[in-house]
Amino acid sequence: MLELGPDGTVFRQRLRAVLGPREAAAAGCVQFVGLDGLKEKLGPRWGAAQSRVHALVERLLRQTLASEDVYYAYGSETYVVVFARLNATQASLVCAKIMQELQRLLLGEPDLGSIIVRTAAREASGALVLKPERLADLLGKMAAQARPVPALSGADQAPAGVVAMPVQTSMAQITIAQAATARAAAALAEVGRSLTVNANDAAAGLIAGASADGLRDGCDPWAHLRPVIGPPEVAYRPVWDVRSQALGLYVASPRRSRVGGRQYVYGYEAMACGVGGSGTAAEMQEILDLDRQTLRDAVDAYLELYDNRFRYYLALPVHFETLAGGTRRRAYLELASHIPAHLLPFITYHLMGVPDGVPVGRLTEFVSALRPLGRAVLVCADLSPHPFATFATAGVKGVVLSLSAPVSRARLIQDLHLAAAEARRRNLLILVEGVDTPDREKIAEEAGCAFMAGDLIGPWVDFPGHATRRSRADILDNGMLLDR
Repeated sequence: MLELGPDGTVFRQRLRAVLGPREAAAAGCVQFVGLDGLKEKLGPRWGAAQSRVHALVERLLRQTLASEDVYYAYGSETYVVVFARLNATQASLVCAKIMQELQRLLLGEPDLGSIIVRTAAREASGALVLKPERLADLLGKMAAQARPVPALSGADQAPAGVVAMPVQTSMAQITIAQAATARAAAALAEVGRSLTVNANDAAAGLIAGASADGLRDGCDPWAHLRPVIGPPEVAYRPVWDVRSQALGLYVASPRRSRVGGRQYVYGYEAMACGVGGSGTAAEMQEILDLDRQTLRDAVDAYLELYDNRFRYYLALPVHFETLAGGTRRRAYLELASHIPAHLLPFITYHLMGVPDGVPVGRLTEFVSALRPLGRAVLVCADLSPHPFATFATAGVKGVVLSLSAPVSRARLIQDLHLAAAEARRRNLLILVEGVDTPDREKIAEEAGCAFMAGDLIGPWVDFPGHATRRSRADILDNGMLLDR
């Protein structure tokens, strides 16, 4: 997908390439996807949900469109989508499918009558016209025609005045168009039913989508197979204090349930648009929203438990990008400044997503902003060489290392021992995540790690527990239970 500048220059150049001065028969198809109907349904919730709506729309567009297609946000409630190779009917179905899926994710039940797509096409006379059409009406016409959509191997039959370009399109779009046509009558009879393909078509479409769309721009090629549903919630993972032989620290993390509620995604994987490093405004806003909601919900739970005489240390995640932007940082710190004073000695911050080579001055700025609002700041990283001197100079208290990298046992031991030795030189604590087996616990203990978390220590829980004593024998006994 093209990276568009703030003035949309690249978009306009591509649009001229598709709809510019050429024969009318070669004109491309332009669709306008409006969010005004969804805004009306959400009512006063629109303001809070607007960033998430845009993130979902852009994610669905990235997963569905072909590499030759272009989309562009026009204002706060409209997306312009330029299809280089589909005719107007097929393009309308693709956009309608996106809107239907968006309504399903946000409202639970899509309303076919409220989904409107607008097609802009250059007619034979040369005039550019804009034609609105409801999804229900479109499916009704196609059902009345009672004929399937032909395979798009050559020039497609287009509406009057518009002829599609005779080139190959993406299998994902072909599958959507064919399935929508074949099931038009059923979709009309059962409002809210998803326009899904049958098992064979779905398998072909998903495989083709992975190669044509999913591997583009570093996206997860199987993201559409693992849809995330349910609102974000906060879960907690216990951390074992090796020196004190106790479970007294709980790491908070956002999570969302997957299909059927049998699986969860944790951390920033729970974002609607995912953290793909694109740096879009929608992505940055969603990171901030997730950090703020985690802080709010975790502190709310602690206040209730505190009144019931529960005491524990709470680690709150905060992403580097939340603090990197001045406006986002002020929004996060403003919320954190309202944490009651009696909880501040129990709060630590885990700084996530710190890029390699971050200047010590920049990191010091972030740590200095968080330090008055809690007990300490730790940096989260994978198990690889890191500038511990920079961390120590910036005022970081410790480093959270993940053992999830697929490396050999010998390499894991070597890397962890080197990291722990360097941390001791800089008076930094080491918290290791991924201690899932007694063998990994032994490796972490021999390296001198002060804190451990993982399946061996304890699973994700809905609420933190009171700080309790937990000896190494108790930890290993838990491992024996897991092995059964």
